[in-house]
Amino acid sequence: GLLLFLLPLIYRDGLPLSWPDEALFSSPAAALSETGIFATPVLAGLIPGMESATLWNSPLYMVLTAGVYTVTGESQLAARGLSFALALVCLYEFAILVSLLGIHRRLAVLAPMALALDMTFQRAANTARMDMLTLAFFLGALALFLTSSRRPATDWRWAALAGVCMGGAASSHPIAILLPPLALVWLWPRLRHLIAAGAGTLLALVPWGLYIAANAGTFCVQFLSQLQRKRDIFSLIGGDTGGTLVVFSSQYGGGLYLMAGAALMVLVVLGGAAWALLRGPRDPESARLYLSAAIVFVMVLLASEAWYPLFVGPLLLLTGLRLFTHGARPLFQLPLVYTAV
Repeated sequence: GLLLFLLPLIYRDGLPLSWPDEALFSSPAAALSETGIFATPVLAGLIPGMESATLWNSPLYMVLTAGVYTVTGESQLAARGLSFALALVCLYEFAILVSLLGIHRRLAVLAPMALALDMTFQRAANTARMDMLTLAFFLGALALFLTSSRRPATDWRWAALAGVCMGGAASSHPIAILLPPLALVWLWPRLRHLIAAGAGTLLALVPWGLYIAANAGTFCVQFLSQLQRKRDIFSLIGGDTGGTLVVFSSQYGGGLYLMAGAALMVLVVLGGAAWALLRGPRDPESARLYLSAAIVFVMVLLASEAWYPLFVGPLLLLTGLRLFTHGARPLFQLPLVYTAV
């Protein structure tokens, strides 16, 4: 946690600058805390219904922030503190995943530190947005997918819990669309597990669904306004956003060299891991992990939103650690790895 806090001070000479999204998400949280009405006064008059209901984005993070505000009052520090606390949860979940994947216990300590060095992780951990809450559900679902895949076909409980995490992620942010393909990767062809995951997802979405049902017309208007921002979603270069390549790399600084560095990172891990899979013994679990990392990377790249590379880093790290140190013949003679092993 100390490392996660200090790194932005070292890299940026301070915490991330205030971001417009922070005000947009703080406003309905403060209104809910102070008046009991889940409204967004800061956007009143811009999008219909914003002064009476908040349906333009998933609500869970804003509701949790409202809970914090009932104790602390509205402040950027309190909202960012919630993100930071959730980042610590994510680091703990990541360590659990490293352990579940059979990676050496010493790396279970070092791997979360490597994740904390990821600039996308640092920024999200110190910004009042829902990315860390969504990532916590995402990593929880992945750990439960992995556990469920190792259980007998008749034991569907872990898959149901994974579904609850999927629903929680969807209640936090639409980027939860990353999870259904991963459910297929890890749970197929166990139909009972897939059904249990779907049921868990629907159960977790019931509160938001009831809120939507009570404000169906407003939901359509507000959510469609959000979707209009994604009209350049499949544009690799150009458009209002600069294209998906520029958007993806912007979390790493956006400069040419940093863009090249981010691309090289992805190529080395995905390309090297593919080679390790082909050269090594048959390892279905490593293959599923690799496929998960590739799917998330492609979907995030096409999502054309600068915050989403946060979800790529953990899977790249897990894939690299698993395939370069476990099972398949290693690609590189890394002293640190072999000292640990």
